[in-house]
Amino acid sequence: MTEELKKKVWAFSLPMISELFVQQLYSVIDMAIIGRYLGAKELGAVGNAANIIMLFLVASGGFEMTVDVMVSRLLGAGKNVAMARDTLFLSAISGMVLVVIAWISLPVLYKAVSLPENMVGDALLYGRVYLFALPIIYIYDVGRAILISNERAKISFYLLATSSILNLLLNLLFILVLQLGVLGSALGTVLAQGITMLVTLYLLAKMDRQEEEPVPPKPDLSWTKIKSILHIALPTIFQQFAITFGATLVQACVNPFGQEAILGYVAIVKVMNLARIVLVGFAQTLTLMTAQLLAAKMYSAVKAVYRYCGNVSLIYWLVSSALSVIFCQLLAGMFFDLG
Repeated sequence: MTEELKKKVWAFSLPMISELFVQQLYSVIDMAIIGRYLGAKELGAVGNAANIIMLFLVASGGFEMTVDVMVSRLLGAGKNVAMARDTLFLSAISGMVLVVIAWISLPVLYKAVSLPENMVGDALLYGRVYLFALPIIYIYDVGRAILISNERAKISFYLLATSSILNLLLNLLFILVLQLGVLGSALGTVLAQGITMLVTLYLLAKMDRQEEEPVPPKPDLSWTKIKSILHIALPTIFQQFAITFGATLVQACVNPFGQEAILGYVAIVKVMNLARIVLVGFAQTLTLMTAQLLAAKMYSAVKAVYRYCGNVSLIYWLVSSALSVIFCQLLAGMFFDLG
């Protein structure tokens, strides 16, 4: 493993890890606000709703990875712009279709995971309001990936940080000041994501006008183009769905044990999601660097990068696991009263 490759690994991974950290840190703080200021029942309801909604959000990561991988394969600039724009449109359509499916299936899914009756009302309210943000999040995630692929990573990070801060401020306003309960938490997310999506679309339109070759006015959503997009997106979608579905199954096993068990699981999931962002960052780095190195026929470098990412991830996992055990009471106390 050469020093040049090591520097490249960190150059790829650090921006990803930073963005994921900001995103997950907001999620942890949001849940802490719900748990500390609304109560245990509301925290359990929102935690369950968030896990179910994640089943419908996983496709966003697949479309985002499509943009990243296609740039890593060093396609021509004009083709990059067209295919990225087509991916954006396809992700928006997918988001709208999934909203309908999720809206109809939420009651059945809550029943399937054995959600306690006293939490179903809040979970349905939160889930159905949050679903309005689903296509918005799809558009925003892919749009952000397009900005990053066109060397606008700083702008993408600022957008994410602004979205998280705005979301947090709106939640504080709706929950603490206007006393809207779980509805306030969902509304804060929808409004913050909507505003950030509009800014992202404005930046993309501005970027298109700066292209040397004009971007076609209409997206190419032919079956051939859709297949080429899904060929890259589906493996990531299936991988993320399997992980999310596994977490949902665990939630279904925990729920019958009652409110205390539910609260503990919701808290630990949020902490684990925050802790594993480094592993996710290195996994995405490995995917993108492999695409580049294979295109350059540097096969031995692929193995070296794989070993390096694996070793660093293993060390991080051991350290973070030990810290989680040592400070478990402190971490749980962020979400609810231990007494």
